[in-house]
Amino acid sequence: MGQRARQGKSKSKTAFFHGKATIHGRITSKRGGKPIMGAQVKAEVTIFDKARGWPPVAKEQATATTDAAGRYKIVLPGLTKIDKTAYDAFLSVSGDAATFVPESRMEGKWFSQPPVAGKRLKMDGKLAPAFAVDGRVVDENGRPLKDVEVIVYQTSSHGCFNPSLVGGEWPNTDANGEFLADGMPKGLPTEQRQTAGFFHPDYQRRFIQRLGDLPRDRKGVAHLGDIVLRRGRSLSGTVWDAKGKPVARANVLIMAERPYEGDPGCARPPAKWNLRTDSEGRYAAHGLPPMIYNVFVTHKSQPPGARMDVNIMTRSRSDVDIVLDKDAGVLAGTVLSADGTPTVSYELKADQYVSRTQKSTKTDKQGRYRLDGFAPHTGVSIEGFSHMDDLAWFDPPNLAADIRLPEKLTVTGRLIDARTGKPIAANKRFVVTANPAWGRGFRAQSADPSGKFEIPDVWAGDYYLGATCEGYASIYRPVKISRAKCDVGDFLLHRGVTLTGTVLTTSGKPITNAEVYIDNLLYYDGKAVRANAQGRYTFKGLSDGIYQFRVRADCWAPFYLQQLELPEEGGRFERNVCMAKGVAITGHVMDGSTPIDRQIVILSSRKTGGRLQKRPWIADVNTDANGCFTFPNIRPGKYAIRCGLTERNITVKPGQSTTCNFIWPGKFKMPPHKSKGGHVI
Repeated sequence: MGQRARQGKSKSKTAFFHGKATIHGRITSKRGGKPIMGAQVKAEVTIFDKARGWPPVAKEQATATTDAAGRYKIVLPGLTKIDKTAYDAFLSVSGDAATFVPESRMEGKWFSQPPVAGKRLKMDGKLAPAFAVDGRVVDENGRPLKDVEVIVYQTSSHGCFNPSLVGGEWPNTDANGEFLADGMPKGLPTEQRQTAGFFHPDYQRRFIQRLGDLPRDRKGVAHLGDIVLRRGRSLSGTVWDAKGKPVARANVLIMAERPYEGDPGCARPPAKWNLRTDSEGRYAAHGLPPMIYNVFVTHKSQPPGARMDVNIMTRSRSDVDIVLDKDAGVLAGTVLSADGTPTVSYELKADQYVSRTQKSTKTDKQGRYRLDGFAPHTGVSIEGFSHMDDLAWFDPPNLAADIRLPEKLTVTGRLIDARTGKPIAANKRFVVTANPAWGRGFRAQSADPSGKFEIPDVWAGDYYLGATCEGYASIYRPVKISRAKCDVGDFLLHRGVTLTGTVLTTSGKPITNAEVYIDNLLYYDGKAVRANAQGRYTFKGLSDGIYQFRVRADCWAPFYLQQLELPEEGGRFERNVCMAKGVAITGHVMDGSTPIDRQIVILSSRKTGGRLQKRPWIADVNTDANGCFTFPNIRPGKYAIRCGLTERNITVKPGQSTTCNFIWPGKFKMPPHKSKGGHVI
């Protein structure tokens, strides 16, 4: 009775709730209704002042993680007494999972009303997978293949595989050869770079690119249809020791000579790892694509061995025997100084990157060295006194791998203020490097009060000499070093270039708060500022060189300049920007009277004049729940817009919004196969 009285008191009109309130429910997938384990659920009660609105005056929140059945339980602490006549309360319960689209508002009976003490409020959530693709894998005769590993992954802007952007599940095909890769990571830059890879130990790998181009059904699944895998080639043989006996339990690595050839995104290079010889020294690898391979063999008590350039492009099966000879992987020789005398205690580091073998040693009193344990017929680089260049490159076995050290040269010069002509004093940083973007090479840290600097132990060659001094713009200059004492003369530094200008409309009015970006392509020193109330922007202390220049502002089409060259002598440089009014491109994707949500629409520049030109990607968006899409702030011009299998050319005119509608799935209806309704590839 006392407990009921306390609960009734907690429902007083002067308070939202006292004590603890419980929220519980279940998180499932919108596709199939399967429970989602490990989803994060957050409940939050926010109190607003009715007179002031945002920001909130009080807030309480708590989180929980779903179990294997998708269930969660959250206990919210109580809020202090707040008068309902002056304040509003809002309860939000959101769900989030790694490979699902976040749900900000979950279903509940009292969604807009906060819970009261002692009450149990049930709120269930259904999360939509961020991306899914299905299909069936068959052999050349149309028979389904079981246990084919399917990986859906995202490539980077360079086209290389990014391990952090791999899809949610890596499924294997079932007995019918069917698969469903359900879920992709959130926040992907574009679905156009998603690729599906198919791997089986007895069949050649297969890749399907640009999954974002595929139409999706109403559940958001992209259908690949039947994927045909061809039977791979076989490579086998026997490993022998120097006495002609088979070597058991030797490690065998088979790697393609060009490992990423034909592999979009570098997901799985054609290689066979973790192979071991049996008791008779035999090894075998199957499912290899027809390529040229290198075979490496290592053993804990035997010297390594290798066979290079094994061609299996014309034969379905090849036998390659390998002999492990203790002298087959030896490098030995003498290290001589520039004047021909032997060097003593000189450290050498050797690296054989293909077989991941690294060894180091020092020369003896006669300047001799010996390195063994390398696989024969593969290049080994030896590092010298510079961490920038390799000292030598040898192919073991080589018992006469002599190394003659280059002459150590000294670079000198003076640092001079370009404006005053006075020397720049100490505590400066210099570098002599083969590439200014690397920042690696021979270094020095200071100049004397007269501005003179000295960089010792430099090899002869063509370099860039760079200086970074506080209060001055960073600068790099090409230099040729060929003499024992190389003086580059006066090295002029300036206080930097000041880049300024005004961001204007086409009618000459200033644009306030525009974002201005500038990126130096050589030094990677990008900066950003905002224009003031008069539309003015200013960058100070910039290095000379070529920059990328971009301007963005709300409701205005972005301005982009590929090359903006700043003067070498410093000073002030002005660049005004005239921005055109942004135009919106809108439309919707429909299947009859049914809207298609989460369908990707791509906008790119259009070919003009009948010439083949680059068509850079402008933007891509996904349709919403009503099948609608919008590209805001597009500069007037000619574009190509694509959705699924349909592509159209459109012209965006100044001051006129453009509408472009699509009928799903595109130009034709795909013939379904018996399992999931995809199309045959």
